[in-house]
Parts: sequence; structure tokens; C-alpha cells
Amino acid sequence: MDKIHQRSREFAQENIYRLLIRYSIPATVGSAAFTLYNIIDRIFIGHAMGPLALSGLTVTFPLFMTCIAIGVLVGVGGGTLISLRLGERRYQEAENILGNVVALFMLGGIIMGALGLIFLKPLLLFFGATETTLPFASAYLGTLLWFVPVDFLAMGTNNCLRAEGNPRISMYTLIVGAILNIALDYLFIFPMQMGIFGAALATGISKVVSATWIMLHFRVGKYRALTLHIRNLRLKWTLVRPLMTIGLSPFIMQLVGSLIVLLLNKQLLRYSGEVAVGAMGAIFSISMMLNMPVWGLIQGAQPIIGFNYGARNFRRVRQALKASLLYAGVIGIAGLIICQSAPYFLSGLFGKGNSEFIELGGRGMRLFLCMLPLTNLDMVGIQFFQATGRPRSSILLNLFKNGLCLIPTLLLLPRVLGLDGVWLASPLCDLAAFLLIGPVLIREVRRLKRFQSVAIPLPLSEG
Repeated sequence: MDKIHQRSREFAQENIYRLLIRYSIPATVGSAAFTLYNIIDRIFIGHAMGPLALSGLTVTFPLFMTCIAIGVLVGVGGGTLISLRLGERRYQEAENILGNVVALFMLGGIIMGALGLIFLKPLLLFFGATETTLPFASAYLGTLLWFVPVDFLAMGTNNCLRAEGNPRISMYTLIVGAILNIALDYLFIFPMQMGIFGAALATGISKVVSATWIMLHFRVGKYRALTLHIRNLRLKWTLVRPLMTIGLSPFIMQLVGSLIVLLLNKQLLRYSGEVAVGAMGAIFSISMMLNMPVWGLIQGAQPIIGFNYGARNFRRVRQALKASLLYAGVIGIAGLIICQSAPYFLSGLFGKGNSEFIELGGRGMRLFLCMLPLTNLDMVGIQFFQATGRPRSSILLNLFKNGLCLIPTLLLLPRVLGLDGVWLASPLCDLAAFLLIGPVLIREVRRLKRFQSVAIPLPLSEG
């Protein structure tokens, strides 16, 4: 309980810019470790087995994003709800939520893994696998599906670590998992010649280690603020319903993202071929690395914003939002300079001298990431409403950007511009989303400023 009070004082009193940096840096470093593992994993696969193996890996992305969708439904929803409850000083309920998060991950992971294994081949064919890429995709995904429950626990409960005020432990978990993953990747792919199955097995083992570490922390860890009690594993609808309501926005975003990746793969196959699908995998990897500091920023800001919104300290909520937007804009400009200055070099890291792959990846990267600063501001804006427990606004903004705008653009623009239309669809929709989200955020900043000095509190939810 003393640790909870200590964290509460930090969230409520410490300088907001220093606090945001202190919570964002561990999340950023942890995300960097996770992203670096993904990049090195794909570089190893591309160099050991060629572009077609990388294309096979890219085909599996939609199903992985569906798994991530379930993970964020529970993890982000649980982490946000824990932050709000700590801000409201409802400490016992925060521990009850933690137990329900763990139970939902275990149950959801078993169901998701079993369904994926049963329908593996038809799913991969639906996602765009061909006769040449299906063996790679099947070997990789068929192995990882056995590890879905521990993957959920390893990644999803990191939100709870940050929510209880332990961003460094979250960072260490991701770093240890990533280092182990990279080491096993190299061992299994090169000396042991286990191919793409070895890459998947390395990932699975690292998830087991990370999940075990986190569960031990919440049970007996010295620095835990919340304790995982066996009695709290029993699901309660009064906790599950608001948890899933809050997590619904990122869940929908990931599901729509899965549909978009599926559509991207099919459009790339139609307007170019299998090598372009592999190039998209390289672009995704670089995009993850450039977006990683913003995801770290969002993860660091979530418990700060959530706690202060729950405590009705709207002045600090406003400060945290403005600081997050400032940092995100600077990060986006830096990332834009990197991807526009050396796209062919970055593509070549994955292509093992394949000139067609490097050319497709370089041009695609330059076009696909040309609106990176606006992408980052959109992400902060959407996640702000998530962190303050207002999923409806977050869902509507997400659906506009990734559904109403991107899907039609991705279907229609390539008919005019060919392959370039596939690359340009996403940045054009980032621009359109910014034109919508920008005024919404300006209105929100003014709203928070208006209410921070009056006695009538803001509603904490949308219904």
C-alpha cells in the first residue's frame, strides 16, 4: 500500500514534463528492444532463406495482428482501468482487475491458439499465401500458435506493470525477452540450420521466459504495487465489461489493421508480385522502429493521464496531452528525415543483394512513410481518449482513419497510380485523419482548461 501511495504522489505532484520523460523512456527502450528483435528476426530470415521466406512471414501478419487485437482489448483496457482506479484510490478493485486480466489472457490465448491451429492452412491462403510462400508461413505461424497464451501474458500484462507505476520492470521484461530471442534466433537459424521453424521456436521460448518473469513479479516481486491473488482470477462481469469497453478502441484498430494488411498483401500481389509483399515486410519493420518512440511515449503517458483524469486533476491532464503532442511531433520529424534520406540502404538490410527487392522496398518506404509526423500526432490524439476512459471518441477516430478512409483509398487509388497507389494510400489517409483529429484535440485542450478551475467535475466516461 505504501508503494501505491508513493506512486500516487508522483503522478499527482511531480513536474509533468520530467514525469512523462521518466515513464516514456523505459517504455521506449522496452519497445525498442521488442522492435529490434522483430527487425533482426526478419533480417536473419531474409539472409538465410531469401525474399520469398520474408514474404511468407509477411503473409502471417494479419493473424498476428488479430492476436494483438485480443491482447490490447484486455491489456490496454485493464491497464487504463487500473490507472483510473488508483487515481480514485480504489486499490482493492485495481487488484481485482489485475486478476481478471490474467484470467482473460489465459482463456483467450488457449482459444485463439487452438482455432488458429485447426484452420491454419485456409487462413494463410486467405491472407495471401501462394504455393511458394505457404510452406514458410505455415512453419512459422504453426509453431507460434502453441505459444499464444504465454505471448498474451508476456505482452499484455506490461500495461499493468506501467499502470501500477513500474515502467522500468516493464522495460527489463521486454529487453530480456528480446535479447534471448535474438540469441536463440541466431543459434537456431544459422549454426543449427532449423530455418523458419527455428525463428518461431526462438520467439516462443522468449515469451515463456518473459511471462514467467511478470507473473513472479505480481506474486512475490519486491517492487510490486499490486499483488496477483488466486482468488481474483475468477472472472467478474462487473470488471470485465468496463475493461473490454475501454479496450474496444485499440481492439477495433488492430482488427481493422489486420484487414488492411490483408488488403495490402493482395494489392501488392496484384500490382507487383511476391517480392513486393516481402518488401512490405521490410517497410513494416522500419516503420515499427520509427514509430517505436511514439508508442513508448503513449505507453508512458497512459498511467499519468489516466491517474490524473481519475483524480480529476484536469490541469495536469492538459499538460500531459500538450507535452505528448510536442514530443510526438519532434520524433516524427526525425523519423521522416531518416526514412527519406536512406530508404534504399534500409531496404537493403533485408534484401541480401536482391536488386528488385531493394528497389521496391526503397521506393515503397519513401512513399509509405512520407506523412510520419502527422501519423504520430494522430496516434497521440486517438490514444488520449483511450487513456481517459472514453472509448467512443477513440473508436470513431480510429474507424474514420483506418476504415472509412484507408480501405476505399487502398482499393481505388492503385487503379490510377498502380503500385505507387498502394504505397500512397496510407499516408494520404494520415493527412485526412489529422485534419479531423487536430480540431478535436484543440477543442479538448480548451475544455480541460475551462474545467480545471471550476468546481463542477468533468464526466469520467461517455455513458
